[in-house]
Amino acid sequence: MNGHCDTVDLLINHGAAVDGQNERLRTALHLASEKGDMEVVGTLLHYRASVD
Repeated sequence: MNGHCDTVDLLINHGAAVDGQNERLRTALHLASEKGDMEVVGTLLHYRASVD
């Protein structure tokens, strides 16, 4: 693991919005999916990130 999942855990546990969007309306789930980071995708889904 490259530590990104730990960072995702930390941010969400300290109030970051799981489905927060950037200026292009993209979520962390979009970005992790595009990069092929399945560990982060799994972590976000664990926290019930929206797949819509």
